[in-house]
Amino acid sequence: MPSATLSPGAAQLRTSLGSRQGKRSHGTTRPIPKLVRASSVESEGKPSLALATRRGALAGSTAGGLAMLMGGLPEAQFNQFLMGPPPAHAFENPTVLGNGFVRFFGEATSASSYGGYGGNDQGTDIASFKYWYDVPDSWKADIVTKQEKGYLGIDSRFSDPKQKYSKAYVITFPGYVKLKEDKEEIMSDLALADAELQDAINLASDFSFTQRKDPDGQVFVDYDIVAEPLSVLCTVTIYNKRLFALLAWSSSTNFDANRTKLTKIRDSLQTVKQSPEDLLKQLSLIRGAATCTMGEC
Repeated sequence: MPSATLSPGAAQLRTSLGSRQGKRSHGTTRPIPKLVRASSVESEGKPSLALATRRGALAGSTAGGLAMLMGGLPEAQFNQFLMGPPPAHAFENPTVLGNGFVRFFGEATSASSYGGYGGNDQGTDIASFKYWYDVPDSWKADIVTKQEKGYLGIDSRFSDPKQKYSKAYVITFPGYVKLKEDKEEIMSDLALADAELQDAINLASDFSFTQRKDPDGQVFVDYDIVAEPLSVLCTVTIYNKRLFALLAWSSSTNFDANRTKLTKIRDSLQTVKQSPEDLLKQLSLIRGAATCTMGEC
C-alpha cells in the first residue's frame, strides 16, 4: 500500500509526542525532602525545617496545579475563581445616597462573629440585612469589638472624625416581643451596661420622648436627652422579636449646631421588611431624587 503522507502539523505533533514518550521512558527522579526528627535538630539549637519543607512542597504543587488549570486567565478572573460567585444581590455597603449621607445596612450578627474590622464589616448581600440607618458621608465606620457587641449590644457604629464626641451606633438584642409601657424604663434598661448613657440620663436638663408609627404600623419611641457634657437623641423599636435602638451623640457644646443632623440620623433607623429587589429599587429612587435636586436629571 502506498504510505500516507502526513501534513506538516500532524508530523510536528507526532514528533512532539514521541519526544515526550522518550523522556518518560527514561524517567526523572525528584529530590525527596529529607525528613529530620525535630528533637534531633532542636537539640543542636537550630530550627527544624522538615515540616516547612513538606508544607512548601504541598503549597508549591497546589499553586502550580491551579496555575495550570486556570491557564492564562487575567488576575481578576483568577481571584473570582478562588472566591466563588458574588451574592445574588451584592452592592456597596454603606451605599452613597447622593444627598450628603450614606446608608448603612446591618446584619445584627452574633458576638462570636465580631473582631477584626468589627460589626461594620457585615458584607454586601442585601438579602441578609436586618436594619439600616443614614449617617453623613464624611463620617467613618468604627471597629466594634466582641466585648462591645456581647456586653453593650452594639452592632455597628460611625463617628465624625472632626468632632470627637459626635457618633451614632445601633444596639440590638434578640428575645423582645413588645416595648414596655413605661418608656423611661426602656432607657433605664439600655443604660444598665452603658456608662455614657447612664450619665446622660442622670445629668439631663431635658428628658423627653414621643411615640410614632411608621406606615406599616411599627412603633418607634424617640428620646431627646440634653445633658452635660454629652447629649443624645435615641429611637427604640422592636421587630421580629428583636430590639433595635439607635443613639446619636454630640458634645453639649456642639449639640445645638448638630441637632438637625442628629435628628435626621435618629429618624432614619428602619428595620428591613422589603424584598432585596424592592430595597434596591428604593435606593435607586433615592439616588435619582438627589440627582434631580442638584439639577442633573
